[in-house]
This record gives sequence, structure tokens and C-alpha cells, in this order.
Amino acid sequence: MTTAKAAGLGALSGVWFGLLIGLLFVIITPPVGWLWMMLIAIGMGALWGAIFGAIGHAVTGGKRDFASRSAIEADTYEIMVEATHVDQAARTLMTGPTIPQ
Repeated sequence: MTTAKAAGLGALSGVWFGLLIGLLFVIITPPVGWLWMMLIAIGMGALWGAIFGAIGHAVTGGKRDFASRSAIEADTYEIMVEATHVDQAARTLMTGPTIPQ
């Protein structure tokens, strides 16, 4: 992960926080100018989220970040079969499974 990507992810997180704060302000204040209040809260949340995301990444030197994988794939497989079915298993591995009709 790069510092820019950390700042971007922090900005996205800050947008959600800014949206929450903006909604709270809209609820407790008069309905005049509510759209501007929401936009300012979202913008400030994104700005501070980006700043804290970049600082957090820079302070750790990128040592505590990771990227998750969407799938796990095995390098090798081990097949265990009873001794009575070894020949059938070997044939299936060579030719592929047979589907009964």
C-alpha cells in the first residue's frame, strides 16, 4: 500500500464520518442551508480522513499494512483413497471423471 492509497482510503472513511456528523447537524439546526452544511461536513471529513490516513501510513513506514486476498488457492493437492479403489482413482485422474447416465 502506498501513502496515496492510504490517504484515499482514509478520505473514504472520513466521508462516512462527515456524513454522520452532517446528518446530526441537520437534525439539530434549523432547515436553512442544510445542503451546504452536509457538503461542508462531508468535505471536512474527507480532508481529515485523508490527512490521518496518510500520517498513519507514514508513521508506521508501511509495515503494518496489508492487502487481503479474495481467494485462496492450493499449490498442491493430496488425494487419499482406500486401497480397494486405487486403480479407479488413478484412471479418474488420467481421464477425468465419468458421469453415470
